[in-house]
Amino acid sequence: MRDMIELAEHLRKLGTKEIEPIDERWGICTEIGFKFQLLDIFLNKQLLSLMYKWPKASGNFFYPVVDSCFDSPKSALVHTSNCWSLSPYGDDRRELCIWLSKQLVSMFHGPLHPCYCAWNKDYDHDWEEQDDSFDHEFGTEQIYFNLCLRCLATTEVDSGDLGECYDYECE
Repeated sequence: MRDMIELAEHLRKLGTKEIEPIDERWGICTEIGFKFQLLDIFLNKQLLSLMYKWPKASGNFFYPVVDSCFDSPKSALVHTSNCWSLSPYGDDRRELCIWLSKQLVSMFHGPLHPCYCAWNKDYDHDWEEQDDSFDHEFGTEQIYFNLCLRCLATTEVDSGDLGECYDYECE
């Protein structure tokens, strides 16, 4: 389990360019194999299986990243001097790393909540204040709450946050 967390973190950092790959000629599998020499066979198979499921995968089980300059994904990896360059090919490789990281985290921590940030171990909601107040024959029903735009969670708004005229008596 600890290996999985470290692997997910390493992939995330590669994807966000927080760290450089050990060797820019290597693809993700070689990078991971060298960095995590004791990575068990189960984890290697899981990683390959996940790469194959990546939405932009090439369809080649061992070479998931496509480069339009080459006739096959294998040729792209073998003949590219820098697999991580600032190019569409390098960008796709980094995107795959981030995607893999999220998939690995969700495998071992249950479904990944859209607002859960595994690296901070905290939730990062995108709150927006909502006002669903409405008038009716007896007055005004004041309904205020916060809505997360990503996961649709809601929280009550503290009446102190609404200003002086929140109380019914204030008019």
